[in-house]
Amino acid sequence: MAVVLVVEDDVDFLSVLSEELSDAGWKVVGAASASAALQAAGSGPVDVVLTALWMPGIGGDALEATFRGDPVLHTV
Repeated sequence: MAVVLVVEDDVDFLSVLSEELSDAGWKVVGAASASAALQAAGSGPVDVVLTALWMPGIGGDALEATFRGDPVLHTV
């Protein structure tokens, strides 16, 4: 089963999206911030990251750049 990391600061939307993706057959790992997403991605394999662009602190575009610059996470 493929793993999707969903990053969304709106916890209600994160919950709904996670449920829909789970119902569609994905294993979902949810994170309410970019820093939580980095921790989650570092603790286990992730196949796909679905992130909001505008979040407090680190936005989705900066999160994506962090993934690309990391030697372990750049394959996500």
